Amino acid sequence: RHMTRVPPGLETCGMVDLGGTPSGRDSSEEAGVSRASAKSTRNRHAETVSAVEQKGETFKSLTASYFENKHQDVGEVMVPVVTYTEYSTSADVVPGRVVEPASIEEVLELVAEVAYRPPPVDTVAWFHIEGINEHLLREIMKLLKLRGAVVGDLSSEHQSGGKSKKAKVDTVRMIQLRHTEPTLRWFGTHLYLSMQMLDRENIEDDIPVVSDQQVSFIYVPNRRMVVSICEEVGSESDFNLLRETLVNGVSTCNHQSSDATMLLAVLADKILDDAFPFAEEMGDYLELLSHAMIQKPGTEYSTAADKIRMQLWRMRRFALRLRRLAET
Repeated sequence: RHMTRVPPGLETCGMVDLGGTPSGRDSSEEAGVSRASAKSTRNRHAETVSAVEQKGETFKSLTASYFENKHQDVGEVMVPVVTYTEYSTSADVVPGRVVEPASIEEVLELVAEVAYRPPPVDTVAWFHIEGINEHLLREIMKLLKLRGAVVGDLSSEHQSGGKSKKAKVDTVRMIQLRHTEPTLRWFGTHLYLSMQMLDRENIEDDIPVVSDQQVSFIYVPNRRMVVSICEEVGSESDFNLLRETLVNGVSTCNHQSSDATMLLAVLADKILDDAFPFAEEMGDYLELLSHAMIQKPGTEYSTAADKIRMQLWRMRRFALRLRRLAET
């Protein structure tokens, strides 16, 4: 009897009836094959269920961690990663330099070298720090002689002698605080700016979890300097290409009329550009999900739809924050 060829995977869905019994096979042999097939099907189903449950648990764990840390202070890192870039804005293209100190002591020696030299006329300095370390940040502030405190409204008011007073918030504390909105503060000697940078957590064979991390900037006008601080080591944004263009004198920042504010704008623009691949990826997932739901309507894909909706909501919040920052 002619055997019906079934596409892979449909034989376990209960939707295909092969019909009949192949000739030349007795009932006992057929029963044994049926039992073996049923056992194999159960094993595959159990493996599939286990994999789905594992991915679900991973997704829930990452989501719970995201909401748990959402309103907490930025965590401390024992050994932050620091990169120093120096580039020229003179008419004659002068090669810059990139230094990667191996320890906190080497970082402070480099900061002291930059701080004690005369203020540059045609050079811009950029310290990029990945990971928050309070001791290092306070030492940098001290070496650069940056004013520490300002009366702010980030902390709740407290009572003193029957009068309400606002707590003083210094720059390092601003870096440690988790800001729900873009923050801009002038401290007299320097400008503080904070924004969010999109990050991701990959889950094998599943939709990645979109999260964000805080990025703080310190702009020092009289030293033509920018200090950028990411809360985590190993961020998604890769600044190596930007450093290369700066050092080789082929960036917009190398223009003769540019100063450190141009670097600050380029960094903010790069953080925004790095978010577009996430949006494209979420769009691809959404398109695949739409096709799947058309082919097989039902509630099977509701979990995937909820996951994508959550990621798009986070990306929308990121975009709105950036827009408010641009309007500030």
